[in-house]
Amino acid sequence: MNRKQIAWCLIPVVLGGVYFRLAGLGDAALRADSIELWRICQQPITGSVIFTNWFDLMGVTGQFPFQAAFTRWVLDVLSLPLNHFTFRFPSALWGILTIIAAYGLGKSVRDERAGLLLAALVASNPFHIQISREAYFYSPLVLGACLSAWGAVWAIRRWQEGAPKPLRHNLGFIALNISGFFLLTYSQPTGWALALACSATVMVLEVMRVTGIRRLDWAFTGMASGYIAVGLPLLLAPWALRQVLQISRAEAREVTELALVATTDTVWTMSYRTITSFAWGGTAWRASLSIVALVAGLYVVARHWKARKHQLFLPALITVGLLSFLHARAQAGALFETRYVLGLLPAYLALLTLGLLHLGEVLARLRPGCNQTLCYALVLGVGIVPGLYPAYLCTRQTGQPTPYKEIAKWFDTQMPEGIPVLVDRWFEPWNELRVYDSENVEFTFTIPNEPVNVFLQYDWRGTAESFFRANPDAAYLEIAKSYWNVPAVGPWEWPREYFTHSTSIVNHAGVKLRELGLANRSDYYGPYTNHVVVEIFYNTREDVLEKLKLSQVPYFTFYDEGWRYMKSGPFGFLELQSQQMVDWRAMKERAVLHVANLTDETARVVVRIQGVALDGTKSMVANDQFRMQFRPGTMEAWMIGPIDLPPGITEVTLRDQRGAQSRARLLVQSAVVQPVERESP
Repeated sequence: MNRKQIAWCLIPVVLGGVYFRLAGLGDAALRADSIELWRICQQPITGSVIFTNWFDLMGVTGQFPFQAAFTRWVLDVLSLPLNHFTFRFPSALWGILTIIAAYGLGKSVRDERAGLLLAALVASNPFHIQISREAYFYSPLVLGACLSAWGAVWAIRRWQEGAPKPLRHNLGFIALNISGFFLLTYSQPTGWALALACSATVMVLEVMRVTGIRRLDWAFTGMASGYIAVGLPLLLAPWALRQVLQISRAEAREVTELALVATTDTVWTMSYRTITSFAWGGTAWRASLSIVALVAGLYVVARHWKARKHQLFLPALITVGLLSFLHARAQAGALFETRYVLGLLPAYLALLTLGLLHLGEVLARLRPGCNQTLCYALVLGVGIVPGLYPAYLCTRQTGQPTPYKEIAKWFDTQMPEGIPVLVDRWFEPWNELRVYDSENVEFTFTIPNEPVNVFLQYDWRGTAESFFRANPDAAYLEIAKSYWNVPAVGPWEWPREYFTHSTSIVNHAGVKLRELGLANRSDYYGPYTNHVVVEIFYNTREDVLEKLKLSQVPYFTFYDEGWRYMKSGPFGFLELQSQQMVDWRAMKERAVLHVANLTDETARVVVRIQGVALDGTKSMVANDQFRMQFRPGTMEAWMIGPIDLPPGITEVTLRDQRGAQSRARLLVQSAVVQPVERESP
């Protein structure tokens, strides 16, 4: 194939890959870890500041600052506003560049046809598309892995050929290997073993080459200098080697082991999912295609290893990657996540490419009259077509995987204003749901409930039931179905019995990717479709009144217009600080209590408000009759009444006498109805 033919074939492949990585890029909600990067990019700082202040911004997480800094640089250089599309665009850009690099890897492994097929496989690969559409650390790592594998294969062929190379060749060879090494080592720690394997291969072969010519040439010196220049900062920077060693300590392993209790994944399930999800999927025929192509690729490598030694590098690199993951897991602890071996994706797809091309050659031999171009087109179709529908699904996802935007929209339009919504995973209200907050309700938690030993020790489900008894009009948002798959915990049926109404918010594209075995994170594969299918449970006011009557509760107070739910506790992310976890209802100028009399007779009662003023003295009046002055920082009781309370709902209006001029807030811990004796006539 000449250059013009290659270009005409490669351009539509790249354009297809561009579509799958940019279409609807800003539509899906961010996920937990991406939200941390989002918060960093929201700050008025430069990429250089992100590098120098990484621990202050992110903490000791085992992640590196390069991708966050690069995102900030792209936004600044292109003068782009920060939104979900522009935030993800740098990751998508890395993914698009990987398609082009895949052509180079495939060509180096075999020929131009292999390059085009590998580029097409990467362009339509659902796993890689999802990684490219996620503002996280892995997209540049995959590009680095592709460049490094290409450079190592090139080094083997360069050594085999032995002839002196022109300046342009040497410059390209050096630039390719140093760029791959940089992206592999600066993107994420999981790339280090692959970077070492590729760079060691290159340098050993370069040593053998210069030994053969008996002199050091500038190409060898330039390569060695480049590796040193890139690698030395990793030994000195606090966020690099020192951080990796820090997270390898015993306490880090202990945390991971506790997290492993909640998963059923093993090294075998991870291996199978890697083989299938990195290729065409986990359904019967998709998995069969993946395994057949893999076996065929290994057969090609084994059969031609003497004539094509460079192809041996592919299974060798995959082996090194898997062994390094197992070693890292033994040292620092790690979940069995396919993303931790994501650097193997280019080499794995290159191996599948060899397998597909071999199957095409077998077909051509079986059908002597079959045109070779037709057989190649058929192989190309077999490689691309199974990935097209899943690739389209990647552009239709509403979350990664949780559809937070749709959750907030539902609560904004379907629920009464101001009610609290208890979320089953305690991180969500102050992380994901703070970014996708509702303007109508308040997302909250009771106590920390991770990991599983904390969940059990402090009886999280008991605290949740107590919360709903105190706040019967509150809703329940079940995102994670926390620890349902742990035998000591099991499914939780209580909400399905307590609440009258429920609905589901579904990431439909995510569910399909899960069913096809092509989702890129274990969150999608929870045994109870957690995160992908989110359930909401709630009672209407009528339901609550009926339950109270059945429980023979005579009186109850509902917080209505003007109240905002707030929580205090010993956590820095909470607006209010207190030693214990306390639920409050806050008001400023005016708020309404609905006092329910569930008996059949008018009662003489007082409404006892237990509260505290914040940010100043709060001078209150109820129903323009009962007055109280709350002192700042002092818990006090306000007895409103006595009043006559007829059966049904009675409205009690609380008002700050200073109106809008007052900056103080009233925090109410409880509002309880207490009957009083009627005075004798």
